[in-house]
Amino acid sequence: MALLISEEKGSDEEGDPPAGGNDSQGGADHMQGSAQQTPGRPLFSQNETYHPNEDDVISQDETTCSNDSSAECPNDADGDDDDDYENEDAESVPSASSTGEGTACARAYGAAAAPPAEASEASGLEEVASESSDLEAAASGSSDSEAAAQPLSGPVTGGQLVRRAEFHRQQRLDIQPSIVQYLRDNAALSRLKITLDKQETVTSAEQRAFRLEKERLRHVHQQLQQRLWEKNQEIAEDFRVIHQHEEVPMSPQRIAERSRRFLPEFLVNRAWFSGQQSPLAIACSRGNFELVCLLLDCNAVLEHTDAAGFTPLMMACGAGHPDIVQLLLYRGANPRHQSSSSLETPLLQACFGGHHEVVRILIQMGVHLEQRNLYDNTPLMLAAARGSVGTIRLLLRAGVNINSRLSSRLDITPLMMAACHGHLDVVRYLLRRGCDITAQMRGGKGTALTVACLKGHADVVGLLLLYGANPCHLAKFGRGQTKMTPLMAAAYRGFPKVAEVLLQRMIDINATVPGGGGKTALMIAAWRGHVSFVQLLISRGVAIEARNKAGRTALWWALDAGHGTIARLLQACGASVDVQDTRQVSCIMAAYRRGNVELVRWLLECVSQLPSDEELERCLRSRSKKRSMDLDGPTLQKSRASCLYFIRAERERRGC
Repeated sequence: MALLISEEKGSDEEGDPPAGGNDSQGGADHMQGSAQQTPGRPLFSQNETYHPNEDDVISQDETTCSNDSSAECPNDADGDDDDDYENEDAESVPSASSTGEGTACARAYGAAAAPPAEASEASGLEEVASESSDLEAAASGSSDSEAAAQPLSGPVTGGQLVRRAEFHRQQRLDIQPSIVQYLRDNAALSRLKITLDKQETVTSAEQRAFRLEKERLRHVHQQLQQRLWEKNQEIAEDFRVIHQHEEVPMSPQRIAERSRRFLPEFLVNRAWFSGQQSPLAIACSRGNFELVCLLLDCNAVLEHTDAAGFTPLMMACGAGHPDIVQLLLYRGANPRHQSSSSLETPLLQACFGGHHEVVRILIQMGVHLEQRNLYDNTPLMLAAARGSVGTIRLLLRAGVNINSRLSSRLDITPLMMAACHGHLDVVRYLLRRGCDITAQMRGGKGTALTVACLKGHADVVGLLLLYGANPCHLAKFGRGQTKMTPLMAAAYRGFPKVAEVLLQRMIDINATVPGGGGKTALMIAAWRGHVSFVQLLISRGVAIEARNKAGRTALWWALDAGHGTIARLLQACGASVDVQDTRQVSCIMAAYRRGNVELVRWLLECVSQLPSDEELERCLRSRSKKRSMDLDGPTLQKSRASCLYFIRAERERRGC
């Protein structure tokens, strides 16, 4: 090593690139032209040429950053300071010719200064003795490395396995600098491409240099892949030799013994991937009972938590593996653990997955049955959302409150959860067990019936009405907290089957609500554009000409929202197209304000009175400032100009 350092230092004095450069002649030729490059020089000069071949690709890739590569990679100052420190240390190591210390000085690698020339004779003898011992250790190490480099053959001993594994690990570490250098060069090439794209003109020399560097990196990538593939083949061959010379099958006791010897605890408890899951947690989630037993015998940590705060027991409960859950509890896992992020527990995970066998095991362990997570859900609520009647039966037999109103922030009941997800069997079971069908959520005052109407579960709606749910209950929806009946909620979402079930209860089809602006279900459906719902209401005799407090009809709302199909349907059923609201905005004005050219041309054939330019300008000013900012734009203004052209042409034709 001292000889290599002296050669590198000598090459630095002669003007070559710094230490850590290329091993092959092709790499040295490529870096020689960039050794004197200044930081302001471009990445590839016009005089720089490079011809990639099979010999110099890997040699260049295995080098560390030289002066030229540091100019190519400006980000190295932030993320690769360790390489700079290593280069400085390598340059500061004195050579063997200048100090006379040889291998000992090189091994010190700059950690201690060389002894002065007037050192005592005793210190010199100590150094000679240390050098001889180091040489003997190096000789024995070289013999071991040579033995480890030989492929395995015949019966394999434990020592051979350890040396061979260390050899493979060192080989992979040797490939790592090449991969790092390849990634740096690839990043520099990407930055160069961005720079060239921003330039107005690119010379042919720059283009040629870019193509040459791209081709070089492609060869580097191929050779790195080849080296990794060959290394994997060597490992596979070693495994084949090991299994081939295994004389008798190993017993479970021998497997456990070898696992305890060759599977260290740091590997068993190592956190993998971005989720920081341990091997035990992964095995529990996959349901591999044998692997879980093996990891537990290797002292795997039972309470290891991943990034979300989940333990292996929680993973097994969520995946529904009762045998693994029993094993973990027998080994001492905590069944009352609560995750730090979402406050989940093993019971909550089991209920969310609907695994009633796991729930039975946890109930026998005496866990808390009313524990809530971050989203205010109890185990019974999660079981209702999953639709697991068996899990709900176990929890109710254990004494859980059927309405889950204890310490609730939102007052959501399991019945609401089941109605929201459309689980008819769960809703029927909860109703038979006497749950509160009139319970209301905090704030919005919604019930299970209103939730089922919003989700479109007609069968659940019919069952709730059969058990006495109020079909005229008022609940608040949306940001404006607008009050709506269940029929209006179904009209808002467009569920005609739900409306049919509600109308069988002889409710008022034209009902309005206090504080709702006087809107009816027909107006809501026309404004939302639900054609089938509008057709159903028309067939049931809804009042087509009904107006809200602003004087707007369902046809006006359909035109304001741009739903031409519903507007034509309502007009065919007798709705007037000449109606105006309290601000004197007619139907054609509403269509003009939206810039709907097709509807404006259709209304020009139906209306009896055409608006003037002043009236059209006034209807634009009548909107709120917020809606004006949301709707006005270049495209909308262009559409309005087209609408105004057709309106003026119709006025001229009529002689207005």
